Amino acid sequence: MSSEDVKRIKIIVSYILLFTSAGLIVRLIALSAALVPAHLSISSGNYKSLVNTYNILYSLNLIPLFSGLLGAVSGVRKIKEEDQKRKHVSDYETMQTRLMTFANQIEKGNLDCGYVPVNGEKVLAESLESMRKSIISTSRKEYERNEVSRIASEIGLLLQSREGLDKLCDDTISFLVNRLDGTVQGAFYLVEQDDNGDDIIKLKASYAYDRKRYLRAGFKFGQGLIGQTALERELIVRTEIPEDYATIKSGLLGHAKPKSILISPLLAEDNVVGVIELASFRKFSPLDCCKIEEVSKIIARTVQNAKVNLITYDLLKESETMSNELILQKKQLMRNAEDLVKTQAELKRSNIKLGEQVKEVHNTNKRSQILLENANEVIIIFSAGRKIRYVSPSIRAITGYFPEELLGKDETENVHPLDTERIRRLMDEMRSFPEREHTTQYRYLKKGGEVLWMEAKGKNLLSDEVIKGYIINSRDISEQRIAAREQRIRAKMQALSENSSDLIIRLDIFSRCTYINPVIERYTGIKKDNYINKPITSTELSSGVIDTLKDLLKEVSASSKNKSVEMIFPSPDGEIIMNVNAIPEFNENNEPESVLFACHDITEAKAREELIRKKQKSISDSINYALNIQSALMPDEKDLRGILPNSFMIYQPKDVVSGDYPWLFEKGDCVYVGAMDCTGHGVPGALMSVIGYFLQDIIIQKNEDLNAGELLNMLHVNVVDRLKQSEEGCRINDGMDAALCRINLKTKILDFCGAHRPLYHVSNGSMTIVKGDRFPVGSTQYRNRKDFGNTTIKLKQGDSLFFMTDGYPDQFGGPTGNMKFGSNAVANMIRDNAHLSIFQIGSLFRETYQVWRGDHKQMDDVLVIGIKI
Repeated sequence: MSSEDVKRIKIIVSYILLFTSAGLIVRLIALSAALVPAHLSISSGNYKSLVNTYNILYSLNLIPLFSGLLGAVSGVRKIKEEDQKRKHVSDYETMQTRLMTFANQIEKGNLDCGYVPVNGEKVLAESLESMRKSIISTSRKEYERNEVSRIASEIGLLLQSREGLDKLCDDTISFLVNRLDGTVQGAFYLVEQDDNGDDIIKLKASYAYDRKRYLRAGFKFGQGLIGQTALERELIVRTEIPEDYATIKSGLLGHAKPKSILISPLLAEDNVVGVIELASFRKFSPLDCCKIEEVSKIIARTVQNAKVNLITYDLLKESETMSNELILQKKQLMRNAEDLVKTQAELKRSNIKLGEQVKEVHNTNKRSQILLENANEVIIIFSAGRKIRYVSPSIRAITGYFPEELLGKDETENVHPLDTERIRRLMDEMRSFPEREHTTQYRYLKKGGEVLWMEAKGKNLLSDEVIKGYIINSRDISEQRIAAREQRIRAKMQALSENSSDLIIRLDIFSRCTYINPVIERYTGIKKDNYINKPITSTELSSGVIDTLKDLLKEVSASSKNKSVEMIFPSPDGEIIMNVNAIPEFNENNEPESVLFACHDITEAKAREELIRKKQKSISDSINYALNIQSALMPDEKDLRGILPNSFMIYQPKDVVSGDYPWLFEKGDCVYVGAMDCTGHGVPGALMSVIGYFLQDIIIQKNEDLNAGELLNMLHVNVVDRLKQSEEGCRINDGMDAALCRINLKTKILDFCGAHRPLYHVSNGSMTIVKGDRFPVGSTQYRNRKDFGNTTIKLKQGDSLFFMTDGYPDQFGGPTGNMKFGSNAVANMIRDNAHLSIFQIGSLFRETYQVWRGDHKQMDDVLVIGIKI
């Protein structure tokens, strides 16, 4: 028998004894109480009462027995309670032991261990599991931060110990290739300026399989993946690599294509100073991207500082050279000072004589100054380097410039851009043939912007001890040029009008016909001599023609401006429609003295114009009818809100019909919503949109439970098949970009797939950008393309979704008018206004687009969709 059993028996026995003793005490008390009635019964002789009393006394003997039984029952109950308490204590100690074991494992870093619940510990187990996962997440993030900090520290130490850009580039790319696991090749590019002053991204260092490779490569901003990264200023990771893009050569693998390429811009103070390109046989992880982004900042600052140091070093070197030259000059000045002391006495004697000479020279200069200021020619002296060394005062009266404003300028200063080459050629001729006098004519821009014609005569006097330069005398020949030009124009017009098929008439301000060309005989049958020097009202012209010419004469003479009208001209062959252009002519006082009428027969042109107008109307009617068909097929914002009330849609075609189209389909608990962008816009894009719309409807109706990625894959196969793009010689390479969502309204599960287009997901004020695949639906130019991917997101109440075609971010506008709105601006606008309602955000999208676009033309079809769950 165990000690535990003995203990249980002792408890039962103690309870029996306790309760039995209590029963005995009760019996004694009851017995004492019953003796009094018994005694009275004996005394009174009431034997019947005595018998009852004895029966009661006999019954009292049962009290200890019942008390003992009650004690036994209480003892058993007490034992059960003790056993229950011991079990609870044991369970509690067991739970503490298991908790201590779990805590010790977590403390030792064994985060894979789990806590298995027992005896209703589900809530505790869930809390501990949540804690373990949180610790794992924190540990992973801490590890990633430590890795990023470690490589940043290592690259910082590496860059501190390097001198010179070439050494820095070589060691940096070597370090990155060897430091990142799986990376086998790298290239380091710096932004430099070519001979034209344009920025070019030039390869400075490359590294592959533990050895340098010297390659020659250069890219402009926007050219290739390198130029695209520098232009967009964002890190790019590509897993779809063209066959001819990059090849890695090694003794083991031969020529092998990398599996992944990472390209990162080097940004210093918002300027791109270079680009880093890495290639790997594995896919770059997000941690790799974080490392490179952090390292790129350090490298960019180091490159920027290195460039500044090089410039500073050159400046210091130049300063040192100048300092040495100044020391030599100072020594020379000291020697000159000694000579000056010696000659000072001699200078003092000659000062009086020199003063007299200076006075005479001053008087001579004053006379020359007066003559030069009133001269009608400008004298300019150029140095051997073709810089203006002297300008005569007459320049101000002729051009409005002070001489001081032109000193130090080159030979083309203020010369009309069309004539700068003439001046350069004149200077070249003077240098090549110094013995000759050279002449040219050119246009010169006065200070107020007026153009003068100047005749320049130049001579090379570099050998002259006084001039020592090129001297050019220029005079204003504007009036002569104008007179000669007018004479040529009049002669030319006379010759043209005589042989012109148009009717030419000149009327003076008194409405007399001073000139008419021979064409008048063809239109009226009357020779031109019958019109010359006669009032227009006295000629054989019809009253309608006379009234039109008189009205034009009066109006043009008063306004001094050209006027063009159409008139009906009766002729022997019937009525002719003429376009009459009235041109005022002026005398030497700039007063109108006559009006020249050029009358051109536009009868056939008007007929063609009417035919074109009818054809244009027919085409316009057809396109408008196509718009009605497209509008009837495609869903609008009202249809979208009928299914998803908290939503908006911006749909703005560039032309009448659109290549962008929204797609909406409701199937069971799921809603499919897409923003599709077909190749091109206008009628071709609209045809593609109708093909895509019906193909999507057919696919979703014939197949059950398709997610977004599966739907786009089937759409791609159907587009290629229907347009016969896989057949040899096919000229149709059209396709479409897409942003497609499937939303399960019951489970709040979102499936997204994109073809060149992203999804903006906002949850709890934080925005995530889900990028689409980098190939379109349709088109066979991407030969190594894979299937479209599908991204699944668990949505919460209040989450917002935004997706669009490229027409919105690619719109040009802004302050300069030559900037795209850009994807970054779209992301910032959504992020900064995530607290607004979906309808306010829709209004913000519309207003921002109109303000950004301004007066510029719309570049592409625009389609934006926003949804709030």
